[in-house]
Amino acid sequence: MEVEKFPDTFKKIEKEVIIFSLISVFLYQSVYFFIFFLIPLQLLRNRKGFLQMMQAAVIVSAITLIACFFRTNRVEIFALRSGIIFSEVLVVIIMLLGFLYINYNWQGNPRMLKKLVIVTIGAFFIGIPVLLTYNSTVFQDFYKSQIAVFLEGTIRTFGERSGNETLDIVAILKTVDAETVYNTIKVAIMRSYLFLYFILLSASWWLGSMKIIDGKLSNNVSLKTLSIPQFIVWPLIIALTTVVLDHRVGLGFLGYIGWNMLLIIITLYGLRGIGIIQSLFLALNVPRFFRVLIYVSLLLFLLQPGLNFIVLVAVPGLGVSEIWINYKNIREKKYDNENNS
Repeated sequence: MEVEKFPDTFKKIEKEVIIFSLISVFLYQSVYFFIFFLIPLQLLRNRKGFLQMMQAAVIVSAITLIACFFRTNRVEIFALRSGIIFSEVLVVIIMLLGFLYINYNWQGNPRMLKKLVIVTIGAFFIGIPVLLTYNSTVFQDFYKSQIAVFLEGTIRTFGERSGNETLDIVAILKTVDAETVYNTIKVAIMRSYLFLYFILLSASWWLGSMKIIDGKLSNNVSLKTLSIPQFIVWPLIIALTTVVLDHRVGLGFLGYIGWNMLLIIITLYGLRGIGIIQSLFLALNVPRFFRVLIYVSLLLFLLQPGLNFIVLVAVPGLGVSEIWINYKNIREKKYDNENNS
């Protein structure tokens, strides 16, 4: 196995491995580009191989630990500082381990979707210590104090300006307390953290696997060929039921799991719905102008409050409808009719 060669291979680190590792660290430490920090590792995997990717993952983890250690040197409370370092490094390790798993050539060559589901479930169990750390009293008090400082600074900034609009903003901000903001952020994160993990890994793999062929970006993965197993509809029903019950009576942590499941599955069916639309365009020979017009219309609807709900239901619903409607047969019949005419 490739992994067995890792200790010997780590003794000789190529210059390219160090370069891609530093790029990954820079992206992760930046404020706006951290979501792209896995892409350099994927590019390294495609250029050099899996073992070099493992080397880079170790380097990124080590530098993250060192950076976090120095960044928290002003935190005087030992429990808080050690918790910050532990949680941040563990989050990075969880993401790197998941990324290494989906990039490994497993026996039987399982589908990428299956590997992504496996690592997302694994991230849930491995990430429990991080959730417990973030929900500790020390962490909650620290983040609430940070939110309170931010609110005070914002109120002071707007208060120095003149005008009725700024006065209205200040009046609204004064009604908001740190406890409310913290709870809102906490609920949003808990409802989507596994979904974001799933999206980050899959998007990084997809973007990092792109190649330039004949001056155009291309990828081996096509939404037209994406297939969702039929049994996924049952987890969709369970997740949707859980979310509804959580909205009605409140299910606590179980409700958070239901939200994450629903977001992941809806996204998968949404991608499949887009793939079906692309296939139908090809089968019906829809002119390019009308294709672009429809895509732009969907995007505009998605950005409009109220109308976006139609897109968020219709496109995934189209993906779910493939359980009963074989769109592939529609395309094949279209080609058969053209050949017989």
